[in-house]
Amino acid sequence: MLEEIRQVVPKIESMRLYRGKGGEKVRVAACRLIQCIAQAHISMPSFSMYARAVATIGKQECRKERTLARYQDSLEAHLTQSQPEIQTAAEEALRCYALEYHTHWMDPFHPSLLTRLLNGLQPSNAPNVRRGMALAMGALPPVVVTHEGVFPRLCDALLKSICIETDVTTRDAEARCNAVKGLINLCRNAGCCHTPNETGCVSPSTVWRIFEGLEVGAQDYATDNRGDVGSFTRLAVVEGGWDFLQLLAGADRQHPDAPALLTPELWERFLRLVLKQLMEKIDKVRGRAGAVLQRAVMGDVLPDLPHKQALRACIQSMLVCEAELVMGCPQSGTDTPLDWSSPTLTYPHLQPLE
Repeated sequence: MLEEIRQVVPKIESMRLYRGKGGEKVRVAACRLIQCIAQAHISMPSFSMYARAVATIGKQECRKERTLARYQDSLEAHLTQSQPEIQTAAEEALRCYALEYHTHWMDPFHPSLLTRLLNGLQPSNAPNVRRGMALAMGALPPVVVTHEGVFPRLCDALLKSICIETDVTTRDAEARCNAVKGLINLCRNAGCCHTPNETGCVSPSTVWRIFEGLEVGAQDYATDNRGDVGSFTRLAVVEGGWDFLQLLAGADRQHPDAPALLTPELWERFLRLVLKQLMEKIDKVRGRAGAVLQRAVMGDVLPDLPHKQALRACIQSMLVCEAELVMGCPQSGTDTPLDWSSPTLTYPHLQPLE
């Protein structure tokens, strides 16, 4: 029975069921199956016999292949598809699959995998390839990311991909957006440490370089025929920056005697980044940036950093004002979501903070 389950995805590919009408849904289903196989902890043999189509129409041959590489190739093929839903499904499947089966560093499997990912992120590749490879880097498990020299290589590649491409013909907003998401996930998988010269994870020697890369993404105001597509990257930076700060704060709580990774200067620069997006004309950008600010200021995840009390008082007054407008009576619950996309509510209360 287990062998039949393991053969489902190879059989789908051998029968070329990804082609034609409904092929996109089959790809998503195949990714979901691989994810479920990993979550169910189904064992994978080192080698398996897989059916492969040959040149003669209607005929197949069986070929012995490494099981891990076979499924990895399938997921990478899904990651390079142009449909976002397929890439998202493939990323989730790869994250579960790699965590379950990439249990240790394997030569030459993992060096070859890293080479493919890094080459796929080059600007000369098609946009959908770059989008998928950026997501794949963020889905690699800690055992791979923390191997000697891996984290700085992947981090450098993603930081470079956040920048707007110099060649106009290769520019792609979604690729830059995915590079931000991949970078944050990469940092989460690598973890944090307080050793000053450590480069294999988020440490005092790497934290500022990573955050400055996010600040570069926050300056993305590129446009195309869809309008302000740079907002995709800016939103990813705001939400990813919040995740990054939570990661640093969690590491600081675990090592209270070590120098803090989340410094007041880093917090203030994050505030400036978020407040700038709160002043944008696009309602969606303002709404999501405001939601991040409210979670950061009103919650207890972060320590008592500069300006936090002033911002908390500002948000409290906004909560009261919105409740009076909507319900006719004051209400000041700290977890009540505000309509940050409303300029009549947001601008008058935030203007005094300048």
